[in-house]
Amino acid sequence: MFVICQTTVESLSDAACGNVLEGKMELYGRQRLWGTISWGLFSFLAGYVNHLGTLATNITSYWPGFYMSVVFYTMDIGAIWKIPMKHVKLEKNIAKDVGKLLLKPKIVLFILQVICLGLVRGVFLTYLLWCLESLGASQILLGSITAVQSFLGEVIFMFIAAWIIRKIGHLNVFALSFVAHGARFFAYAFLKEPLWGLLIEVLQGPAYGSFFAALTSYVRLVAPTGAEATVQGIALAALEGVGMSLGNVLGGYWVHNLGVGVTFFWCGVMSMIFGMISCIISGLVSYLNCREPGFRHCRRQNRRSEVSPQKLLKKSFYNPNIYCFIRA
Repeated sequence: MFVICQTTVESLSDAACGNVLEGKMELYGRQRLWGTISWGLFSFLAGYVNHLGTLATNITSYWPGFYMSVVFYTMDIGAIWKIPMKHVKLEKNIAKDVGKLLLKPKIVLFILQVICLGLVRGVFLTYLLWCLESLGASQILLGSITAVQSFLGEVIFMFIAAWIIRKIGHLNVFALSFVAHGARFFAYAFLKEPLWGLLIEVLQGPAYGSFFAALTSYVRLVAPTGAEATVQGIALAALEGVGMSLGNVLGGYWVHNLGVGVTFFWCGVMSMIFGMISCIISGLVSYLNCREPGFRHCRRQNRRSEVSPQKLLKKSFYNPNIYCFIRA
């Protein structure tokens, strides 16, 4: 029940952020990074509160942390309630429009990419601390690694996510995430000294920071008018509900039979393969978009667009690899 409520609030928060940003969704990462900062800060606070609760009852307790999260999620809802939103004209049949959207080949490929990323991420998040503890990492080191993930990884890449998206395109950011996950898996598969985890976790930036910004902004671009929250919920369901759940189950089976090190090695191989496939999908999706009516194909080396990139970004998704401007 808690996870259902959490995912619902996150979907509404992302949709509300997109509503405020309007045509500047490439700047979503600069808003989302404040959530990462809070994650890093309040992780320490939650640990301290749980520690106090455990001392008071002499039983390991996590309830104080849950109560704290309920308070902050309630504050989140209140903030969304007070933010002035632009009311858009809703389509007559949102369910029908979303259904048609999900039947498009490019959206099916997008959802499959998100599920695969969720699978990889599920294995990594569930068994990272297990791997480090098996190498003798202290609780202080584990907490420090979490802080590095937040402040030296996600925050930086969420801030520059707009620049990355403009340079390589949304779907290629997904490929970058696969490669970053693969590099982390390989590093931990051969790791002997857990202290190196502090350096490795800087890769949390391209693995998740820029990826989540690209995911949310891409959903905003392809979603029918008024259905942004619905499509965002579908994307999060694919990422966390399907992908990460599958990663948790398969990861448990692999770790039980192969051990953490071997599991991480083969997950690294799998991530790299997914990354190569993701690059192919990016090119295929761009090709499909350029063939659709209403889309304009232009090669930068032959002629320059009459529309400035700043104005174009407000209305379109630009993939520089195929030199194609794709209207949302």
